[in-house]
Amino acid sequence: MSTTDKYDKISGWLWLPAIGLAIQPLQFVLLNIVPFFQVHYPFKIKIDYPLLIADIILLVLIGIVSWLFFNRKRYAPALYILYIFFMVIRWEVGDGLYESQNDPPFIAMIFHTLVIIPYLVLSKRVKTTFKNELQEKIYIERVFIPFSTSLDKFYSKLCRTRFFIFIIVILFLIAGILLNCALRSLRIDGDLLHTFQYL
Repeated sequence: MSTTDKYDKISGWLWLPAIGLAIQPLQFVLLNIVPFFQVHYPFKIKIDYPLLIADIILLVLIGIVSWLFFNRKRYAPALYILYIFFMVIRWEVGDGLYESQNDPPFIAMIFHTLVIIPYLVLSKRVKTTFKNELQEKIYIERVFIPFSTSLDKFYSKLCRTRFFIFIIVILFLIAGILLNCALRSLRIDGDLLHTFQYL
């Protein structure tokens, strides 16, 4: 088996991020979107629009990243890392703004930031598996062609950090937790929106 044949599919430790992508849509529907719809009366539904919009954005991002990841597109690792950053910020900010939200899934945050991101940056398998270029004829890929240079630079900078990537993601996690604590400290009567009514 040649080296090219060895990396022409998702295999090895790449199944960890692949399983993460496959599980997350179900997790978001069950843990985030369903609780948004709190039924108070038979025909009255209360919707927390900011959080619902953030979760819809996350679901769209999951779809896009999954498409690029399973088609082994060159920019999939960079987009996956950006998706993880957005996901962690959404969890921390959502929990900080609304007391009714579930606590941020701490184990999922640790797994994605301390395992998936360093793996996507340091692994030789990742660099040799994700080689396919974006195709102009596929709409979902055509959208990212103008951003391909920026994604390349972003991923190259991360790859140059080598093992400092662990320090970067730990600092990112600490910053997210501090942001969460700061937002929680401003809440009155359950969420930050009530705080602004008192001011």
